[in-house]
Amino acid sequence: MANGVSTTQIREFLATLPVNKVFHLSEIMELIEKEPGFLSDEDWKAHTNTRPTTYPQWKHRLQNVLEDLKKSGKVKHDPDSHTYTFY
Repeated sequence: MANGVSTTQIREFLATLPVNKVFHLSEIMELIEKEPGFLSDEDWKAHTNTRPTTYPQWKHRLQNVLEDLKKSGKVKHDPDSHTYTFY
């Protein structure tokens, strides 16, 4: 993965998670981090240099995928508890 993990790959990974189970955002991130060979060095580079953050590129892509899944009704998000339930 010369350019790191793609949003499509993240979407495909999330599709393997059990439905109707509540996942905390940190749990989703941990599952992705532990997936063998999924993330490359490129994925750990900072998403942007214009903000005072070191948020990795893959986490930015994950947030985009989760936002799209929320809009399409494929995931329910509870912003208070930072949890997601997949359908």
